[in-house]
Amino acid sequence: TITWEPTLTFHGFQYVEVSGLKPGAQPGPDNLRGIVLYNDMALTGDFSSSNSNLNQLQRNIQWGQRGNFFSVPMDCPQRDERLGWTGDAQIFAPTASFNMDVEAFFTKWLYDLNDLQEENGPTPTSPLRRQ
Repeated sequence: TITWEPTLTFHGFQYVEVSGLKPGAQPGPDNLRGIVLYNDMALTGDFSSSNSNLNQLQRNIQWGQRGNFFSVPMDCPQRDERLGWTGDAQIFAPTASFNMDVEAFFTKWLYDLNDLQEENGPTPTSPLRRQ
């Protein structure tokens, strides 16, 4: 058994490429395991319908929230731009608040933004990406 886990980083993904197997070997679900990382926020609201497509949409929204709420509200956890942009959080905040208890999450992030706000008013992403 070979175990590989990245440290000090994370990546969103849909597919995994496995290489280096012996000829003819076929990996299966028992050979791979993905670890889901997210801020632990209790579910506070839910949506259920007789329409299975709407129910799947709600599950996708909740998983999207988990994937994008990791220390700061991000716009895209699968790329190298996992920053706390304010616009994405502002648009999604009502839905996020319906789905999960986000009070502590947003309070911490707003303190971060306040800490980084420039004297003349502009607020960068939080945490600030230093160049």
